[in-house]
Amino acid sequence: MNPEPTTAAPTDQRPIALVVPTGALLEPLFGGLAQLAARVCQTPFAAIVLADYGAAWCTADGPLAAADVPRQDPFSEYTWLAPKLFEVSDATRDERFRHTDCVIGTLAVRSYAGCALRTTRGAVLGTLAVYGTSARPLSPEQRASLILLAEQGAAQAELRAHLAALTILSAAQPANAPPASERIATADSDSGFVATITDPANWPASLPNAETMFRNTFDQAPIGIAHADRRGKILRCNRAFCTMLRFDPADLANKTMGEVTHTDDVARVAAQLKSLWNGDVESVDLEKRYRRKDGTFLWVRMTTALVREGDAKPEYSVEYLRDISARKESAEELERVHKLLLTASRQAGMAEVATNVLHNVGNILNSVNISTSLVVERVKQSKAPGVCRVAALLLEKGQQAGEFLASDERGKRIPEYLATLGGQLMTDQQMALQELAALRENLEHIKETVAMQQSYAKLCGVTETVAVVELVEDSLRLNAGAFVRHGVTLRREFNEVPPITVDKHKVLQILVNLVRNAKYACDESGKTEKLITLRIDTSANGVRISVIDNGVGIRAENMSRLFTHGFTTRQSGHGFGLHSGALAAQQLGGSLHAESEGPGCGAAFILELPYTAAEPARA
Repeated sequence: MNPEPTTAAPTDQRPIALVVPTGALLEPLFGGLAQLAARVCQTPFAAIVLADYGAAWCTADGPLAAADVPRQDPFSEYTWLAPKLFEVSDATRDERFRHTDCVIGTLAVRSYAGCALRTTRGAVLGTLAVYGTSARPLSPEQRASLILLAEQGAAQAELRAHLAALTILSAAQPANAPPASERIATADSDSGFVATITDPANWPASLPNAETMFRNTFDQAPIGIAHADRRGKILRCNRAFCTMLRFDPADLANKTMGEVTHTDDVARVAAQLKSLWNGDVESVDLEKRYRRKDGTFLWVRMTTALVREGDAKPEYSVEYLRDISARKESAEELERVHKLLLTASRQAGMAEVATNVLHNVGNILNSVNISTSLVVERVKQSKAPGVCRVAALLLEKGQQAGEFLASDERGKRIPEYLATLGGQLMTDQQMALQELAALRENLEHIKETVAMQQSYAKLCGVTETVAVVELVEDSLRLNAGAFVRHGVTLRREFNEVPPITVDKHKVLQILVNLVRNAKYACDESGKTEKLITLRIDTSANGVRISVIDNGVGIRAENMSRLFTHGFTTRQSGHGFGLHSGALAAQQLGGSLHAESEGPGCGAAFILELPYTAAEPARA
């Protein structure tokens, strides 16, 4: 889009001197066009320059500070030559501009887009341009909007120049003056604008041309434009405004802006507009919802300014609408996905806790099963049936039982047999009592584990003041079976810290996952000594809980990806544990980060929590 460098502009394209009073072209309307251009194109500042009569440099919110206005604009001469739009997406890479003050100075311009302000006959009156501080091209919609704003600015300048020329001639003509056609001097016979006016008879034809250009620009603008009086009554609106609201122009003839505004936004918008009409602010820029004819709602970005003639009181307001429904829908979808992710995070944390509970219960049930099997096997081998056989034998002998015990060899062995049998039965009883005690202890352990899990589940989302040590110990109890089974040694380094007010379930969710990961890291290291250290310290704003292992460590290239959804280095891992833990830590107002010196050097995961619970995020 950028033309080749040109040293001079053709004589029929260069700016001309308009026959209007100095300063008349600097009225607020033109500054408003520059502000609107900056807003539409999303640039930090914009400028409208009218040859020989001045310029208005603006940010999106108001005039640019005089000290920041550049002494020379290196882009303007190329803009005059461009038939429609001259654009530079990265000025630092363009040899024509990279060394100019505008680029290397305080403004630090990186991108530029500008249009020449042309009359209906093609004469250049000036430029309307936007300036960016980052390298980027305008979007097609922004280019079209800038071109239409330039056309509107040219139409306004041309119209005012004609009116000013008529005023000057009418006021200065003496009674005996020669005809006006003989008195009008031309500033440039090739310009084709005011300078070529040699007969007042041409003015009535020129004024309708300027008005037609203004009307076409107004009606064809891709953004909604509407005029309204102080009461909000719609005086005039363009085609885009009607299309956006799905009304016919006749439908809006007797309506006010409030009548087509969402009920929830009426009071807020009215308060802003009141400040505008009272002169407290120069313009209003906000987001609101319009109610369409079919009952649906449209999100727009509304920019409103007042229209006045010179220093007179404002006559009406002009409102520019940009459809932001797509952005709002994207934001709502992002919020919905974020809430789903938080829900999934909570469910994943609950699953981690539940999984550890099941592992723990499973290990205890193994011990229960072993104890039960031992008791059953011992009962099967019991000598109790021998007692029945001895009793049956004595009953069989009846009254001769005494003689049988005294004289019969079998009878003589019965007392010895009974003594041995008694000893065996006592041994069986003691073993059964021991196993039954272990069985009862294991069942009690299961009961406590399940009760602890249920207490955390019930308290999800509820904050309470707890001791940090208790939370850490609970996370260890839920992993206790795995430590024993894998030969992991625990080291506790608990410093005294104040209690914290927190959602216990979320903290347990994080700690259970960290401890479990540390156990896996120790297993995979293949080291004989497997050590996990739990450390509790104070931090700047709360407490710090560290889970440190001497396991496989973390590669440097993986450090930045640890908490990314789906990232895992274990084949059986799902890649959601650390991610959900980081989200939970943020919800608690804290943070979760990792430290490691590399492979084989172990790792530390540090959870920092505030003393008091974080404020819940607003939907």
